Amino acid sequence: MDKQSIIQYKEAFDSIATYIESNNGKELVEVWFARDLQKVLGYARWENYLTAINRAV
Repeated sequence: MDKQSIIQYKEAFDSIATYIESNNGKELVEVWFARDLQKVLGYARWENYLTAINRAV
């Protein structure tokens, strides 16, 4: 994978990142929601994405 592709993917992931407070409230935790990741990873249909998730699990 070339450097430009890596930069584009990083920017895409950064754009959908959400930050939530940790349990102790002292830090922020970076998370991604599955429905947002679906688009970044190129899945048009949730059913196809869910199949890939289940295979990974």
